[in-house]
Amino acid sequence: MRFANLSVLLLLAIGCSDDSRPSSTDLQTIIDREGAATFLSHNGEWIGTDVDSEYTFFNDSQVHLTNYGFGISHQDGSYSFEDGGIQLIFPSDDQIQSTWKILFELKRKGNELVLVAPKNAIMGSPFRQVDAERNQSTVERIKDWKRQTEMQPQSVE
Repeated sequence: MRFANLSVLLLLAIGCSDDSRPSSTDLQTIIDREGAATFLSHNGEWIGTDVDSEYTFFNDSQVHLTNYGFGISHQDGSYSFEDGGIQLIFPSDDQIQSTWKILFELKRKGNELVLVAPKNAIMGSPFRQVDAERNQSTVERIKDWKRQTEMQPQSVE
């Protein structure tokens, strides 16, 4: 009997890994509650040496990529939920490739959601969900960027 109880506890401990796979509704709940969900590269740590990136997810399947390099670049795209992950699609300004896609695996580490890039991707470490304050400041920066972009004169070709 003692061994049976130990077996049940062991099975429960294995089943309760904090590396569980959340569903798309987990991400949508955060977006509905906070207006957006932002994930920062390098496992959620700001490195600050021209190598940081953020993905910010909004309602209506819109995603915004902010790259912090020698300057700051922004790109809007879309996302969809695919086979336990999130597929991001960004239009390309490259003449060779019309769009670029990446499929992240969505995982849970403790109470946080994490985006894990495919093994063949350049970006090795996971993107970890940022706290509400960082998320809000990122959303404000994106809004500022979009306002500035709308005010710029459009080139005529």
